[in-house]
Amino acid sequence: MSAKLKDFQCFKLTDFAIGPSIAKFLEKLSIILSDTGRPLALTGNPSPDLMQQLPMVIIPAYGVPFFIILHLITWLKLRSE
Repeated sequence: MSAKLKDFQCFKLTDFAIGPSIAKFLEKLSIILSDTGRPLALTGNPSPDLMQQLPMVIIPAYGVPFFIILHLITWLKLRSE
């Protein structure tokens, strides 16, 4: 069981590393597929109201390092077993 969990932890850490590249690729693909030359949007004009309530820097500045640390703690704990 622990070997599978170690493999999963490695996979998820790799996902953190390649995730931004995949997102940029999908953004460029949506620009290519759209008729207007802009990225495809699901709804109308975006509103800046949400940015006043929750600054988007919270996710990359705190969320991503938090989950990377959780994965590393799990990996180190499994390594000590």
